[in-house]
Amino acid sequence: MSCRLLDQDTRISILAICKREFTDEIFAAAAASPLYIGSSRETESRVDVTLILDSPMRKLSYQRKILSGGTVSILAVDRRTFERDVENDWLGGMLVESLLMPYEPLVNESFLWHQEVKAKKRIIVEIIDNLILEYPEMSRELLIRP
Repeated sequence: MSCRLLDQDTRISILAICKREFTDEIFAAAAASPLYIGSSRETESRVDVTLILDSPMRKLSYQRKILSGGTVSILAVDRRTFERDVENDWLGGMLVESLLMPYEPLVNESFLWHQEVKAKKRIIVEIIDNLILEYPEMSRELLIRP
């Protein structure tokens, strides 16, 4: 569920930090603001960035950078690890979490959208499977309309 969370200057600053720290490895990036989700204090301006790297090596790192408007938290991960987390909760959904809440795509919007849809489908199927296992007698009454 991508949307506009950042102004253009903040967006450019965040991308500059990411490119400086991770050079040419950036494959996709998504930014989410906890303020958007429901924080009450505007003085704690923070943006969480999930950075997917096009790297043959397995990578997972976390960095915090200070920006003029607040703090930027960058969670960087290689593409394969990210895709494994989307497909089967490989890291407990830690990386997928950023796609389940409103976010703003910074790089490679189509990849992020496809991964978001895959993750949401997987989660819905898991929930329905759990409902059927927990309430087998009621499962015959479940009607799911498209």
